[in-house]
Amino acid sequence: MKIKLDQQGNLKFPAQFLQRRNLSAPLEFWLFEREGEPILLPRLPNLRKLYIEVTTGCNLQCRFCMRNIWDDPIALMTQDIFDAVAARLPYLPELEEVVFTSFGEPLTHPNILKMIETFTSRGLRVTLGSNGILLNPKIVSELMRLGVYRIMVSIDGAQAETFHDLRGANLQQIIANLEYLKELKKPTCHPPARVGGGVRHSQIQRQRAPCTGTIGIQFRRCAADRQQRAGLHRGHGGSNPIWLRPC
Repeated sequence: MKIKLDQQGNLKFPAQFLQRRNLSAPLEFWLFEREGEPILLPRLPNLRKLYIEVTTGCNLQCRFCMRNIWDDPIALMTQDIFDAVAARLPYLPELEEVVFTSFGEPLTHPNILKMIETFTSRGLRVTLGSNGILLNPKIVSELMRLGVYRIMVSIDGAQAETFHDLRGANLQQIIANLEYLKELKKPTCHPPARVGGGVRHSQIQRQRAPCTGTIGIQFRRCAADRQQRAGLHRGHGGSNPIWLRPC
């Protein structure tokens, strides 16, 4: 396909090309160079949330994790790659939030706090996804100091035995970490921590007391049948009810 640059410096794209790519005027493009060759990228859509996976490694060996069947080696995002991402922030003028999460545990990356600060220092919201094991008082204090907007903690099983069977870890350790977070969070107005995973309703009823309170933890249940998926159920428990949301 050939396009022509006219004397006024305008490029005109064939109508068939624009229709096939679902593009319509007026439209802005980003102009890059790679090995001396120009690259045009349409500024569409305007990115507001950026997901970053800083590691594929994890400090747990969950029975159900798909990493158990991977052959790829564990990898950490290098500083050069991260710096390249940060250098392109001016090209994302409508970016509002950066989310550190994926198959790996972000807190295992040795530079995770500096990475978070790269975005919070620019006034961007930062969300951190974690299994909660490494949310010790030192890390939690640093996350609060950096102004992390949201911390998402994933828990599979609200009973210690179930949790240990699935994840091989100590549930009480995570609860203690969240209790410390609750104490630091009291004077702030950040959103509640979110706890997701395969948690049974009966388990939540028995275990909610140590976890809830001013921290405002929300449990999300993955219902097995369609009727449960279609509903939105509310647990009963004092001044801080637990919301059970279908996946």
